[in-house]
Amino acid sequence: MYNYEHMAIIIKDYLKQFEGQTEKVHLTALEARKLPGMDNYAKNTSYDNVARAMDRVGEIYYRGIECSEGKRASSTFAYDYDVSTHK
Repeated sequence: MYNYEHMAIIIKDYLKQFEGQTEKVHLTALEARKLPGMDNYAKNTSYDNVARAMDRVGEIYYRGIECSEGKRASSTFAYDYDVSTHK
């Protein structure tokens, strides 16, 4: 399993606490990077890998919309996740 796949699981587990709420959950790469356990996989990595993990969450676990206009390698890269239903 690649590091971004491990990070995606950490992000998914974080989002699970909001599951069922109707409002979207806004998450930036900086916020995702600070989640417990991310240091194990993101310690020496760029925000681009965190963005890749966020993409994976949007593809597999929760519907997500990228809302940062292509700033992938930035701490401001962001997604709005629809946590009202789990994929």
